Amino acid sequence: MAIINFGFKNQTTQEQVQNIIDSVIKTRDRSDEGLLKRVLNEQQAIGGYLEKQTVSDRGDKSSDELLQDALNAMEEQERKLYQIWQLELSESTINNQGGIDNILEGIKKSDPNNIEFVELNHSYRLSWTPSDPQFSNLYGLQKIECEKAWNISKGKGITVAVIDSGVNIQHTDLARNLARDADRKIIGHNFVADDSDLSDAIGHGTHIAGIIAAVGNNRKGVIGVAPEAKIIPIKAFSGRTSSSIILANAIKYAVDKGAQVINNSWANDERIPHDETLRLAINYALGKGVVCVFAAGNKNENVRNYWIALEVNTIVVAATDQLDRKAPGSNWGNEISVAAPGFEIISLDASNNNGLIAQNGTSMAAAHVSGAVALYLAKHGSTPIKVIKDQLKSNADYIATSVALGSGRLNCYNFINK
Repeated sequence: MAIINFGFKNQTTQEQVQNIIDSVIKTRDRSDEGLLKRVLNEQQAIGGYLEKQTVSDRGDKSSDELLQDALNAMEEQERKLYQIWQLELSESTINNQGGIDNILEGIKKSDPNNIEFVELNHSYRLSWTPSDPQFSNLYGLQKIECEKAWNISKGKGITVAVIDSGVNIQHTDLARNLARDADRKIIGHNFVADDSDLSDAIGHGTHIAGIIAAVGNNRKGVIGVAPEAKIIPIKAFSGRTSSSIILANAIKYAVDKGAQVINNSWANDERIPHDETLRLAINYALGKGVVCVFAAGNKNENVRNYWIALEVNTIVVAATDQLDRKAPGSNWGNEISVAAPGFEIISLDASNNNGLIAQNGTSMAAAHVSGAVALYLAKHGSTPIKVIKDQLKSNADYIATSVALGSGRLNCYNFINK
């Protein structure tokens, strides 16, 4: 089975898209029928549009008419996301057409003036390796001088979205810092099951959320880099894997729900030159002024193979250990923005409402940087992303490593004190 994502330059109806598919794929497995849909949920677009309209403005319009009104009201970057469609195909259909490359090429050629891209739905993995606790102190926070930074900012008023495996919303060291709406309901969504279940079966997202914003001064557990920031938990991984489609939906949700920072502690599962579906979602976030922080990945290879690292305004983070060496497995390269502690990092244990656990990886390093950006925004207010990235890099501490790890290791105090 394979999923194809393809984007259009102009608004295109499902019937028009279906006609293109039928012209390219002459014979399809019956099980493929009905598996063509937009990457983003149409009802979310209609719902968001209706929230801004008075009852009298809505009239007696059909869902199709309301969707068209919603699309017309969007800015271009958001509308582009709703012009991406996905098609799921069985192995028998793919084989009947002579392989997936023939199908991709056929769709691309069917309407070259309107089709902007055609690509496979790519897979992504969480960037972490589990480990048992071995340390009684939080060396990472000391390395990046959080204690001095907290005299300036603790992240109050800033919301960080964590796109991950979910969180344990009952954890005593996190519950108070979960973002809530006017009715005190936790803001968050499960894009794997498309429901409100935010539970974290593998513990990755809970650990990441704790590094960013575990509650401080509560005589429990640990303290986050930004202990007064709020977390929007977004479940986008089934086990350790996710896809372009799910992650694009998660990023847009984070932006629309008011996140100023999005932590993405995951990396592509394979060497892919590009992912236009996900890039459009990232550009939507960047266009709204939302800072996007990414883990560099844990394959011990040059990050130039990771397309997100080549995007100008993303922040990509490598991992260091207690001695400021490259952490085992961390990716490296000139495209790294900055490094941060990512080895034997103690944070929250999802399996225990009061528990702690240590984990390794660039996931943990990225979380330190997301917390630091929250501190910066709380101190300086809305700031162009390029300025934030430049400040982050120019105020990092120099570390001597055998391979390039960006501009050095994160220093929170220097970063936010400028």
